[in-house]
Amino acid sequence: MSDCNAQSLGIAYVPVQKADFTNIYSEKEALHSGTIFPELNLPFFITETDKMEAGASCTGPLKDIMETGFFLDDLTLYLDTHPDDKEALSLMNEYLKKKEQLVTEFSKSHFTLTKNCVPQAEESNKTFAWADGPAPWEGVCE
Repeated sequence: MSDCNAQSLGIAYVPVQKADFTNIYSEKEALHSGTIFPELNLPFFITETDKMEAGASCTGPLKDIMETGFFLDDLTLYLDTHPDDKEALSLMNEYLKKKEQLVTEFSKSHFTLTKNCVPQAEESNKTFAWADGPAPWEGVCE
């Protein structure tokens, strides 16, 4: 049996990302690409047919919310390592407002997505039910 202490450890190195906020993807491109940063968009050897099918399943207000949410998630990961980046913070605040507006509009016209949306829902003063309105797979994406 070999001695574990005799084995050398691997050391990972991840270079510090330098973001160019004048050249970032739109929410739609970001969700489709898996990043808001074009310089991080590296191929996974997916076929063009698979790419088309992956992004074609949902349209409309829910997709807008998903795209904006993904954009915010990716920007949050960037801010975890660059907390003082003023341009990134400004972009974060802009997209937080956008997502809040999208979710509020959806809650008023369709149904409540989260408990934080209950006050915006049309029937919030009469009932509290997640089941009000169709589920996403029942046609809300269209």
